[in-house]
Amino acid sequence: MEFGKRIKQMIMHLGMSQNEFGREIGVSGTVISHWVNERNEPTVSKVIEMLNTFPDFSTNWLVRGIGPMLEADLKKEQNKDVYNDSMNERLKLVEEKIEQLLKERASKKDN
Repeated sequence: MEFGKRIKQMIMHLGMSQNEFGREIGVSGTVISHWVNERNEPTVSKVIEMLNTFPDFSTNWLVRGIGPMLEADLKKEQNKDVYNDSMNERLKLVEEKIEQLLKERASKKDN
């Protein structure tokens, strides 16, 4: 997704007009329109201003178009990854324990 489309999506998510969004970050609605329509892109300082003004949005998403739009969704994904890693580790330990018990059982039968 192009940068302008991400800005448009951000504005829509906030339920603001382009003029309102522009006022919040210190530019005119015309400037926002130019960004949204890909005529030009915001300066780095304006991107930083967007992220400072609207901290719920993910920096990676806004700047690079990677990951979820909202920080809360990013944290959910990260927590899910940590949970899955933890569960995989636990399953591995259970499998190893079962294997060990089966070997012990087989060893007892042999004796």
